[in-house]
Amino acid sequence: MGTSVLQASSSDAMLRAYAHCSADHGGATTVLLIHLDPSVPRTVLIDGLDLSQSLHENASGSATIQWHLTGPNGPNSSEVALNGRLLVAKVVAGGTEYDLPSLDGRITPMQQEGGFISVEMAPASIAFVELETPSGVCSP
Repeated sequence: MGTSVLQASSSDAMLRAYAHCSADHGGATTVLLIHLDPSVPRTVLIDGLDLSQSLHENASGSATIQWHLTGPNGPNSSEVALNGRLLVAKVVAGGTEYDLPSLDGRITPMQQEGGFISVEMAPASIAFVELETPSGVCSP
């Protein structure tokens, strides 16, 4: 997420939403979603963005890049998984240094429901979703 903050809100008491112009991709927005409910998955609908363009493309057309953080053993987990892969640092150099795992996002086909972008979230999870921004909002 970059330093330019955009207006974001949620009408759901169990969901927090934040948006910034993306740090590394001119013309994109990163939306941060925090799903607080520890027991129920949620479909989040994002509105107010230009759905006619896509910064990211895949074989099936428009796509977003998503990073989903979850506790592999539920919300009380002491570990964190990124897009389903446990984040574990590997000890190197005789135990004095660590190699961090890849933090690459997952290219996800853009799911749309009635003009909204749809994001599926696990219970008690965090998602970063990078997508195209309406013209002029986050210009490079």
